Amino acid sequence: KWKNIMKKKKKSKDKSKKESPPKLKVKEEKKLFVLDTNIPLQDPYCIYGFKDNDVCIPFTVLDELDKFKKGSDSINLNAREFSRSLYDIIASSKSSKKNSSNDEMTSVSSFPKHSKKVSLGKDMGRIFIASPSEKDLEPITSKSLADIPDHRILLTVCMLRKKSKIPVILITNDVILRNKATYFGIICEPYRNESVADMKKIYNSVIIKKLSDKEWESFYKKPGTDGLYPI
Repeated sequence: KWKNIMKKKKKSKDKSKKESPPKLKVKEEKKLFVLDTNIPLQDPYCIYGFKDNDVCIPFTVLDELDKFKKGSDSINLNAREFSRSLYDIIASSKSSKKNSSNDEMTSVSSFPKHSKKVSLGKDMGRIFIASPSEKDLEPITSKSLADIPDHRILLTVCMLRKKSKIPVILITNDVILRNKATYFGIICEPYRNESVADMKKIYNSVIIKKLSDKEWESFYKKPGTDGLYPI
């Protein structure tokens, strides 16, 4: 009898384990990220690093990038590469025949308008360019604020906050701009998309070779291409 009672208890425990409700995956709230000029200058492919969230490029940022397009420094190369990448998105959107909603655009002429969005790809968000209206620029026209790119970007974010149903976040590595954003109550985050996703790719590309004494001797006798000896 005792054995039968213990078996019944075990069965009831097993049933309770099986019948426990499945854990629900909490989906992250979608956000709208507004990029400052220094972000594409740092990473020309930055627009693909925000998962399924939407990305906004202020029209002022495009004006700023235009000033960096000439030159051979890394920021000049990044400015040109970002412009090409953005144009590729516009071109692919134009050639696409799919237009499932009024919020998506397929015409290049309508791209520089806010509220029109282009898909960045499968399982990713959408991108659009925003330009504030004259009413949104009132603090500048009334000379309450100086007419500089930083202030136009901040006023663009303020405009988007009024119209957006999702959190609007300014992405910038400019500390001064982040300080100014606190005055408007704007949420800011630094750009952190330079970490390597797969460390194995780095270690697989490293070759360790043991040199003999003769190889080391010949190695130090010959200078490098820059005329310097190895350290």
